[in-house]
Amino acid sequence: ICLFVFTLHFRVVAPFKFSLEDTSKFGVDDSEDAENEDELEDEDELEDEDELDDEELEDDEFLESDLPLETLRNWGQYGDLAVAFPLVIQNLTNYSGLINGHKADSEHITFKFGNPKDDEELLYDKVSGFFTVLHESMEGQDGPLYCPRHSMKHIKECLVIASCLLQSQVPTYVEMPMYASMIELLDRFIEEGWPLVQRGLLKEEHYHLATLDEEVPTKYQCDAFSHPHSFVAHLQESEDSNSAMAMSMVLAQKSHATHEILDSHRHNMSVEETIRRVMEVWSPLCLKAQTFSCDESNWWHIHYASHGQTMALMQTGSAAALRAEIRTRLALERRVKAFMREHHMVFGGFLQQSAREGTAGDYFDYNKRSEVSVVTWKSYGQAGKEAMLRFVVPYSRAVAAVNETRAMVWFDQVEFGKFQQDELNRGNRDLELSEMEEVVDAADRMSSSRALLAVRETSEESEESEESEESEES
Repeated sequence: ICLFVFTLHFRVVAPFKFSLEDTSKFGVDDSEDAENEDELEDEDELEDEDELDDEELEDDEFLESDLPLETLRNWGQYGDLAVAFPLVIQNLTNYSGLINGHKADSEHITFKFGNPKDDEELLYDKVSGFFTVLHESMEGQDGPLYCPRHSMKHIKECLVIASCLLQSQVPTYVEMPMYASMIELLDRFIEEGWPLVQRGLLKEEHYHLATLDEEVPTKYQCDAFSHPHSFVAHLQESEDSNSAMAMSMVLAQKSHATHEILDSHRHNMSVEETIRRVMEVWSPLCLKAQTFSCDESNWWHIHYASHGQTMALMQTGSAAALRAEIRTRLALERRVKAFMREHHMVFGGFLQQSAREGTAGDYFDYNKRSEVSVVTWKSYGQAGKEAMLRFVVPYSRAVAAVNETRAMVWFDQVEFGKFQQDELNRGNRDLELSEMEEVVDAADRMSSSRALLAVRETSEESEESEESEESEES
């Protein structure tokens, strides 16, 4: 959810125009109310500084001014990484679908898969910007050492390293909901998307994957709470039994027990009996849970409702506990789905008995989760989306103010170029020919980074100004 929202934020929602006089400046609004819009976000600090001259600064003058790099530290040590991280996962997810044939017939896809060398080079291009940012974020020469470019076996490892570096910024600089969204994206890609990337390359003729994925070096590990036993040991004895931390421990224990039950199921055993054993594990939870409410009759209801517990856990400020709970939940979700696939014939029979309420088959019936639990799950996603925007939007503007080319490192250059052209065409679809020529000419004279900033800063303002012009004409 956060990835799509973040991407859509940069879409042009109304036609935008650049005058030839303004092409030497960026993000300039002529109105008095927006005179200082391109200055830094922190207005309290700016009140103590001298006012900028009335004349707008040229690019070179702006970069040579005393605009402090210290300002970017308001977003922590790894601001660039926090923006590049979800973008690279989106790039890799798109790649995994394309190389396996999904959406490969789209008219917008110009790259032809099938040549192992070219396909692997495209993969490296998709992560190149992320690796640049990651290298700057790691100590000394650790970047090239642990995350060398053009090395497929290091990509998965380096995504995990990035997530651990970002964890150190939670919650001081990176909000807990934003970090939760990052871990959701990371875990799903690592466990599901990355194997698809590998499979897509391996199925190509003459391609050989020489080695397995590298392990994360000890100094960059942060998954000490991945297993229930470690998590239980971490919990303080004085912890309130009704607290979010205590409930997180309970969920970890019950998830572990469910894994053991499903793993112990054998071919000649009753699926219905195995489900009843799982029901016995989870049924006491809904009676005692204080941080969220659930219906013990359906596992998917419990699964969706547990996102309410995760939102409660966010209030503790413990990023490690949050990471553990999310990964534990997703691991169990995958295991339950795998169990249902393994015994799809049996579950198909359960659907035929849907009129019999209260059967064991209803317990894993996805369609019988309650709407209340779905609302809780959506609220969880919305919280992550809003936190992502609260970080990305002001940070990207602050970066562009300090160094307008720096933000371009975050993006996949090839695809972003296509995006820019598409948005330019869409925004000027209804313009007169002469106006369109002026816009294209102005855009051509602008650097790609300045175009990014101008689009971002003027998208909403353009819509508002056009509406006011129409009202004045009427």
